[in-house]
Amino acid sequence: MTKAAKEIVVVLIIVPVLFFSWAYNIKRLRKRREPKAPVTAGTDETPEAQTLSEGPRGEVRLERRASSDEVEAQRERFSLSWGRDPFVLSGGTAQAGKRGVSLGGFSLNGVSWKGKVGVAIVNDFIVKEGDVFEGYKVIKILKKGIVLEKGGKRYTLGLEE
Repeated sequence: MTKAAKEIVVVLIIVPVLFFSWAYNIKRLRKRREPKAPVTAGTDETPEAQTLSEGPRGEVRLERRASSDEVEAQRERFSLSWGRDPFVLSGGTAQAGKRGVSLGGFSLNGVSWKGKVGVAIVNDFIVKEGDVFEGYKVIKILKKGIVLEKGGKRYTLGLEE
């Protein structure tokens, strides 16, 4: 077979493949642009609960709003308690403990150590030694509590045992 004959065979194979590929992609693009009507058959949804909107790339999307029963069920599910605090080993909740002096409005949520450096979580704020928190200076962080100072008086706030 000569070189010209081989080129003709290759062209006769490639041209139909490219044509069908092009036609297929055009067909897919046209399908995407056709808006679809909301499907409500077999559902208890009203047409007002469904809307058509255009997405960021020009596609048409069907958006569905939750019914009042669904919204109420979600609120109930989200209001459930998670149970015990996973960061407290004793199974209780972390709070101003029996060992420490209860300071009005302060709650020691936890103590964490990395090597010799400790941090404490007081009222959901992370504090370290030397920090001043609501007028109290953090003097020392202990394994199960912290020492605070205000007006020359020292107070110990501990975790519940």
